[in-house]
Formats: sequence, structure tokens, C-alpha cells
Amino acid sequence: MKYKVFLLLLVGLVMAHPVVAQSWQWGARGGSWGNSSTDDNEFVKDMATDRNGNLYVLTNTGDTSGIDINGMPKKGFGGEDIVLASFKCDGTLRWVKFFGTAEYDDGGGALCTDQLDGVYVAAHMFRGPQKKPIYIDGDKTINSSDEKKLYFIKYDTSGHLKWVRAPQPDTVTAAQQAGTIDMDVDSAGNVFALCQLPPGIYENSFVATPTFTAQGHDYQDCILKYDRNGNFQGGLAFDTKGCYGARMVRDSKTKHYYIAGNSNNPIPMGNTSIAHNSGYVACFSEEGGFCKYLWDIQSYDTKIYGNPIFDVSGNIYLAGLIRSPSTSYPNANFNGFVAQPYPNISNGAPFIIKIDSNKKNMWATYAIINGVTLVGGISIRNSGEIILGGSFPGLLAWPNYTKDTLYYPPNSGYHPFITRFNTQTGKILGVDKLETDKQNAYADEIIADGRNNIYIGGELAGKLTVNGNDMYNVGGRNDWAIAKYGHNNCNCTNIPEPSFTYNKPSLNNLNFSYTGSTYSTIEWDFDDGTTSNQASPSHVYAKDGVYTVCVKVTNSCGDNTYCQILDTWPVGINDVTSSDNIHVYPNPANDILYISGHTPGTTITLYDVIGKKLYQGVSTTTKESIHINNFLAGTYIIQLTDKSGKKTTKRMVKQ
Repeated sequence: MKYKVFLLLLVGLVMAHPVVAQSWQWGARGGSWGNSSTDDNEFVKDMATDRNGNLYVLTNTGDTSGIDINGMPKKGFGGEDIVLASFKCDGTLRWVKFFGTAEYDDGGGALCTDQLDGVYVAAHMFRGPQKKPIYIDGDKTINSSDEKKLYFIKYDTSGHLKWVRAPQPDTVTAAQQAGTIDMDVDSAGNVFALCQLPPGIYENSFVATPTFTAQGHDYQDCILKYDRNGNFQGGLAFDTKGCYGARMVRDSKTKHYYIAGNSNNPIPMGNTSIAHNSGYVACFSEEGGFCKYLWDIQSYDTKIYGNPIFDVSGNIYLAGLIRSPSTSYPNANFNGFVAQPYPNISNGAPFIIKIDSNKKNMWATYAIINGVTLVGGISIRNSGEIILGGSFPGLLAWPNYTKDTLYYPPNSGYHPFITRFNTQTGKILGVDKLETDKQNAYADEIIADGRNNIYIGGELAGKLTVNGNDMYNVGGRNDWAIAKYGHNNCNCTNIPEPSFTYNKPSLNNLNFSYTGSTYSTIEWDFDDGTTSNQASPSHVYAKDGVYTVCVKVTNSCGDNTYCQILDTWPVGINDVTSSDNIHVYPNPANDILYISGHTPGTTITLYDVIGKKLYQGVSTTTKESIHINNFLAGTYIIQLTDKSGKKTTKRMVKQ
């Protein structure tokens, strides 16, 4: 199972173990010497990890000879083969499998693992008019007389073939080809494959009935299900019409399916539709033999990349690119989140957003860039950290975070990057990159291993340096590449789990009590430039405000960070910092906020919790209304300044 659903791990005593710093650990590459057009497909298409911390990589190779997988020579079957490679946590290559025919157009569709011993691949292999054999490495050869193209393959984690399934009817023709859109596998090895199917009977029992036409052929979006032994468990009609290119994850607790992606054409869903050229996420419920559309969030101003991620509380994380408002896109936003006030990049800037199960924004942020920047996806590293991976050509910075601003001069090529965010608050915990020789290198995929490590996968055109070691493209246009970020302890199951509570003896004086797991080191960040290494410190703030307080703990399995947003305003949501007749209502508010009791000519300014100005205007009456429907849920500061310069500060909560 891909670690799309983050599971809290049991924590043990680790005080006697050394602290392991996180950093780039190692890299690996693979590819062929060929210069054909298929060599462009040598990039990482999907990754997965197993319960023992091993990594699995799905990619293609563009030639039959001169193939090298991290130093292991291989020979392929045809012009374009599928590669499944497995690595240990320490970077050792475990085993490699090749799938394909003597024809072109073989491709891997998706890769997953379970929490037992299974590795699952969805593959498309084209046999051509001569119906050439299909090779599942040296483990199985398929010499049937049909024209099936869609296959599901299971290996165990040691590289032994378990089963192969070809669900299409024997009468299928080359013009009636099915395809996997994406696939998820639960912890017990149950397979859920979202497919685009032409009409027919699949696995001799499930009937696909056409609901839309694409490129002159009829199709239906469906879920095909198998158990861990390869037994067909039936199919489900999926309530979309043409969601090809989407990424999917299934919540085994609720039986909800989430898909995310970008629409090249309108995508009908239920009684609505995703508009043309829009980024979106949509939710579906499994009801009998049907996956029913429940809701979607979409925006013409965004692109969504990578898998939707959800945590144990049902919160959803998305990443992609977002435009800022401009003359061409005056209302640019995603679910009410607006990337402003920085200059617009026509392709959009990298952004990440956390949404609760009711579709309300919990936090979001975006990058400051000076050129077209790419996003590969996101993955949860531990309970306190989610990481966004991508590639940038010049400037990469984040608002209100100056510690790790990245910059390269023009013509320096694309560099892979990661940015680490706290899951509770969105606070940036760090930014890192990999060096190249000014030739492009990309991070197209990202996956966590449940042991406090992250892997990025993509491609390189020249040299890529990981932890002082250089990797090179051995030939052709590019090779696929992977890199590990984390720590060098490969036997970790006790990731630290920090938490804390606090109380306020007085407005600016706070007492903090650490309530998390045991640790080797601890560091508090009070968000005012001061820190502490005490277990449960007290802190006095110099001025009233809203602060993001974090506690970071470490042990032999690395680090974890827990954060809370708190304030030093008086207790009680409607209290004020000075005596006045000004009223703010409703509080909490949803769509419109009203302010009354001030004098005409008063300047009203709204700030978020990190001090960014979101609104400013001069009221001409004694009552003002402000639309806040585009604001994220959270606490906001309202500052009123009358003509004499007297300031009154209030706070309000946006639900």
C-alpha cells in the first residue's frame, strides 16, 4: 500500500540512542544507451514502499540493449519495456524485473504494495498484429492468441511472481483497448483499479456499459477489484465520464474514493462537471455496485499534481500550481484560498493546501518564484510533517520564511527540491535541493516509507549529486533517478511523537507542558526569535500577538515537530485590547463580517496569524461589512485606526 494514509507508529524508549540528522542519503539511476524517441519515457512513473522499508520503482526503458540499472546490466524484450526495481533502505539494489513484448507501447500504469508481502503493478503491453509473446521477466511467458493489453501483476517482496491477471474478454481487438487510470491496494492486499474500459464482459462476470466516447471509441470508467490471491471480486461503475490522467486513493474505513488531477476537457461527474482546463479533487462513495459522486473542488486557476493525501483524521492534502490574481485572472483562487500579493506567474506557483472532511480550508501556502516551476506531489513523512517535491529553475522562496531561500542564476537548469511543512499549522520546517551540472533534473514522484524517510523519483539529463555522490545519464535524452531524504538508520519503527499543552497565568506569560513521547533532544520555537531546550518551559512575550509555537524532538529515528497557533490576546473571543464601543459580529463568522461603532474615516485592516495583510479599507460610515468567504478557517486580527491615530485591536474567527 502506498503510504497515502499515514498510520501513527508505536513509540518506544530511545533516550540511550544517538540522534540521527536528516539529510539527503543516497541516489540511484537506471536507463539505456538508446537515443530513440522512447528514451524520453525513462522517468519514474510511480513508487511504493513496504512494511520493511524497501522501495519499489516503476519506470520504462527505451531500448533493448545497453540497459543499466544502478550498475546492473540488463537486456530488454522490445523497443519499450516496463521496469520494476526494488532497493533496500540503504540504497542497495535488491532485484529488477522487466515486462513487455517485442513491440513498442508497453507502459506501467501504477504501482502499489500491501502491508503483508505483495507488490502490485498495473501494466499495458501491446502485442501487435502478430500477437507477439508477453514476457513477465523470465518468470512467465504469455503466448495466447488474443489481443489483450491490460494486465495486473503481483510479485512478493522478495521478487517471486505470484499471479498475473488479464481481465479483458478474449474477443477484444486492438481498437478496443482498456487502460488503468490509477490503482490503490489496501493493507490486506485488496486491489482497487480505476480503469477506462470499452464495452464488454470482464473476468467473465462484470459488464462494462459505455457512458462516453473518446477518440471515436466507447468507454466506461470503472473499478476492478481483486483480493490478494488474484481472485476477482467484481467491478463498480464509477460516476465519471473520462477521468483519464487522475490520481486515486481509497479510504478503506469510509469506502470513499478520492481522485485529483487536471481536466484537458470537461469531465462529467454525477450531476455536475469539472470544467475544461481545471485542477480538481473529487470524492465518491462506494454504494452497492456503484461509486457515487459526492462532491468536488475545482478551479481554473490551479493545477493539481500527485496523489491526494489524507491523514488519520480524514483531512485531505493537495499540491500543485496556483495563479495569483491579475488582470487576466482577477478572481484566482482554490476553494477560497488566494495566492497574493506576489506577482502572477502565468503557469502558477507551487502551493499546498490542507482541507478538512467538510471541505473547509485548514491552512494553505504558496511559493515565490521567478520562472516556470514544477510540482511532483506530496507525501506525509510523519505525524508532524508533510513534504512537497518538485523542480525549480531559479528562485524558490516561501512567504514569511527566509532561512532557506533557494536561488540559481539564469540558464542553470532545473533542480529537484523539497519543502517540509508542519501538518498541524502549515509552518515551513525546511527547504532543501539537489545539485546538477546545469542540465535538467526533475522530481516527478514522492513517497514516504513510514520510517521517517522520503524518496523522490524523476529523471536526469546530465549529472545529479546526492550526498556528495554523482550520478550521470549514461546515454540518450535522459535516465530515471531516485534519491532518499531522511536518516541512515534503516531499522526505525519508533518515530518520536511530540505534543504539548499550555496555560496563561497572564496575557503574555505562558507555561508549556510537554506531553509527547520520550526523546533524545528537544527544542522549542516560540515564533518570536527565541527558543528553549527545557522540557516544559515558560515564556514571556514582549508584545501581544498571534504566534505559531513548535516543539521539535529527536531520537535515533530522526525528528518530528508538533505546532500550535496561540495568541496572547485577552481570554474570550470578543474581548478587546482597549475599552471601546466597537463591535465585531458574528464571531465566529462564515461569509460576511460586520464591524460597527467606529467613527467615519477609520482605517480597518485585517491580518492573518502570521501577520500578512489581507484587507485594508477606510470606512465612510459607522458600520462596515467585509466579505471573508475566501479566507481560510482560523483566527484573524482586526486593527482599527481612527483619524487621530488611536488604534483598537480585535480578533475574530473564520469558520
